Amino acid sequence: MPLFLDRISDPITAICVSVTAVLIFGEVLPQALCTRFGLAIGATLSPLVYFLMAILFIIAWPLAKVLDCLLGKDHGTFFRRAELGALVDLHTEKTEENEEPLSVDEVLIIKGALDMRNKMVKDAYTPLESVYMIDINSAMDHQLMDQLLAKGHSRIPVYESSRSNVKGVLLVKTLIKLDPDDGTQVRDIFSKHSRKLPVVPENTPLYDLLNEFQTGKTHMVAVKKEVNRSEEHDGNVSGAVVQYEEEILGIITLEDIIEEILQEEILDETDVLLMYTNVLL
Repeated sequence: MPLFLDRISDPITAICVSVTAVLIFGEVLPQALCTRFGLAIGATLSPLVYFLMAILFIIAWPLAKVLDCLLGKDHGTFFRRAELGALVDLHTEKTEENEEPLSVDEVLIIKGALDMRNKMVKDAYTPLESVYMIDINSAMDHQLMDQLLAKGHSRIPVYESSRSNVKGVLLVKTLIKLDPDDGTQVRDIFSKHSRKLPVVPENTPLYDLLNEFQTGKTHMVAVKKEVNRSEEHDGNVSGAVVQYEEEILGIITLEDIIEEILQEEILDETDVLLMYTNVLL
């Protein structure tokens, strides 16, 4: 282009026109089009790209190997979790470029999934003093059944002597055939229909516990804490011998983990009923 324009005009005009034309048609317009319609253009021109790769393979492949040996392989662009969270925030605003912005719930779910890597059981469990439990020595009478209906739980931990001594879990659906007038002992029911309550350390990652819940073996586990009770020296070079006791801190369920992912409370029919009852009171 400069040589052609130089023949019909002066050198300064030839240089200015050629540089401007290359800048506009070779840089500005292609980048502007590909920024907005990059996927569509790439899909349309993909046969041409494969054709060029085929005919230039004998030159491009050896050149690529030489560059890999000299400069190292290109591993692409990767983002840290914090950077991914920032990108998600950028996609919440509706603009001309972002025609389908993410909703608030979508942003919360994505961020909740990204943050799950750093969360442990101790960040989501329900403290033991806030857990509704029944005594194994109580009777399944009208009063206790009314309490179970009011709480609305599907699984009830059962304890003996003290609340920290959890014996297992009782499924509420197993009580459907019981007559409250009989006053059946919880111990008798528990011996037939009880389920063990697994115990996990408080520093267990939530992802690991979620995988365990997905197996279907249980949807509720107890959370324990290892307490250093005594430290005895055995006289060897190994140092101290430490003894531990399990201390139950609380209960965590599948619903608690889902709430951590959603970053919102999950309310069932009973929760809504209790909420309106508290408002009326």
